[in-house]
Amino acid sequence: MEKTIFAYISDSFKILRSNKVLLYTGLIDALFFMTLIYASYRINQTAQSSGNLPFYATGGPPPYLIGVAVAGFIGAFLLSGKLYMIRKIYQGHHNTRRQETDQQEATQHNAGNRNAGYQDTGENSTGEGEEVANITMRDYADGMGRFGLKILVGRVIIFTVAFFMLLPLALELLNSSNPRLVDWAPAVIFLITLLFALWDTIMVADDGSIKDSVNLSISFVKKHYPVVLGLQIFAAAVAFQSVLSPNVPFRMAQRLLAEPSMGIEKTLVELPGLYQGILSTFGSISWGLVVLLTVIFNVIAPMIFMDLYMDRRENNV
Repeated sequence: MEKTIFAYISDSFKILRSNKVLLYTGLIDALFFMTLIYASYRINQTAQSSGNLPFYATGGPPPYLIGVAVAGFIGAFLLSGKLYMIRKIYQGHHNTRRQETDQQEATQHNAGNRNAGYQDTGENSTGEGEEVANITMRDYADGMGRFGLKILVGRVIIFTVAFFMLLPLALELLNSSNPRLVDWAPAVIFLITLLFALWDTIMVADDGSIKDSVNLSISFVKKHYPVVLGLQIFAAAVAFQSVLSPNVPFRMAQRLLAEPSMGIEKTLVELPGLYQGILSTFGSISWGLVVLLTVIFNVIAPMIFMDLYMDRRENNV
């Protein structure tokens, strides 16, 4: 029986609870990308406050493009280490599931033997415990060395090919006189690029080449398009929420303190530091929340897709 979208998500959270070392890789990702965003912001702010023209005004690349390039380069190595750890976890997970299936079959066989007058020796019984894979951050470094450069090269090739293939389609859709086509252009491009969603996961799972992994990704997604689309929407929704979450408690605090019925206007006037203190507290909570969500998302998303591919491959679905 095929697992549902909710089963893949639920299983990934269960396995993550048993292998919390993966959270370190998500934390590294979060700190890296937040530092990159902050650095790009400070470059622009410094240039504006000092009166100097930003890079792109003098013919150089904008800071955000530099940030994208750095993120793509270093991010490929960070992803490769994380995927390798996840691969080792799910290899053990699927081996355990096969053993449990064999054990169930053996139990049923022994039950049949008892009914036939044979005695069960109990040799096939095993204990059931928490699935904890034997992984460390050393595997993280090993994965970077084994797959980092391949993922980086693959990203460059796929981006270049997809750009020149999709650019005419995108321009045609955006320049269309039909407003509906213009509105649906991003969705159409997203659905097409979804075919390449699993190529890096497949390459690490199978230890394959870039070409074979891309071909397998296209054929796999075509075969399981609904479930891949559903999981990708879930991943995008969590990412979107992690971006919005910092503003939620902060805006709630602003509205609460500005509400006349609260009767705290005089206190805020007499103690202006209290207002800033409350907002700072909510700001700290917001950033703690966004870091937590980012860390979890950066781990759960690749876990889900690794489980999906290895599960369907194992069962020849």
